Parts: sequence; C-alpha cells; structure tokens
Amino acid sequence: MNMNRMLEHFEQVLKEEEKSNATIDKYLRDAARFMGFIGEGSDIKKDAVIAYKQYLSENYAVTSANSMLAAVNSFLRAAGREDCVVKFFKVQSTAFRARDRETTREEYIRLVEAAKVLKSKVSPHNLRHLFALTYYKVERDICHLADLLGHSNINTTRIYTMVSCEEQEQQIDCLGLFIGT
Repeated sequence: MNMNRMLEHFEQVLKEEEKSNATIDKYLRDAARFMGFIGEGSDIKKDAVIAYKQYLSENYAVTSANSMLAAVNSFLRAAGREDCVVKFFKVQSTAFRARDRETTREEYIRLVEAAKVLKSKVSPHNLRHLFALTYYKVERDICHLADLLGHSNINTTRIYTMVSCEEQEQQIDCLGLFIGT
C-alpha cells in the first residue's frame, strides 16, 4: 500500500476512534514524517522504526519524542504492524533544576527594573503567556506549543494564544474590507 493510502486509512481509523481534530492532525503529521524518514515505497520493518526512534532521541526532547512515538505506534497498529511497535523512552524526573538555568531573585528584579515594566504586570504566569503568544505568532503550530507547555488539551493552549481586542481590530482592519468607516 502506498504512503497516501496508508495515511488515509490511518485518518479513518483515528476518526472511528473519535480522536479530536487536533490529535488527528498531529498524528497524521507525525506518521507522514515517519514515512518520509523510512522512504516512500519502503517496507516497514522493526529496524527502521528503531532507527527512527534513535533519530528522534538525537533531535528532540524526550517528551516530544514520546509524543511522536505514540503517533507512530498508533499508525503501525492501524497498518496491522503491531510487530514493529517500539517502547517509549523512559522519562527520568529530576528533583532539582540545573543551577545554570536558574534565575536569582536579584537577577529577576534587575530585569524588571531594566525593562521599565509595571511590577503588577510581571509574574511567572504572565511570562508564560508572553512566551506562548510569541511562539504561536512565529510558528503558528498550536499542537507543538501544547507539547511545550505540557498541555494535554489543546483548548487549554488556545487560552494562551488569545489576542487583545485592539489586536483583533487591527488584524480585521488590515483586511481592508471596511470602506468609508
């Protein structure tokens, strides 16, 4: 079966499993990336899947790689290739963060004062929102952003990408559809 037919079949399986549209999009994207890795027309073999797993481990964070492996394993099961399913990477949680990534209280205060920002606007949660919105404006990939933020539900991530009323008005005005107002 060619790659397009396999992906169409996989999409149908995901719909029958009542997966969300965001999950279907992500799984199809990850399955297509896997198929591109092994090559069009190549037979799916366990050693190719293991090589892809190795590639993921060298190029992605463990949690992102596991997310992609979940999609690939689902794709393999849908293709009747349970024999090629691979194990996930083990995730070691650490009790402490790396000292070189730590921001001290003094550094934080210097940043706030140097930025000349109202202190009431500076909080860890606002910084998280700023990161999310900035990432989304550049990448336009809400699924990957959800992975980065650790969200299991894409609707939670959508909250982080909401724009202000003024920004929405500017975006609509840029369309140039309102004449004489």
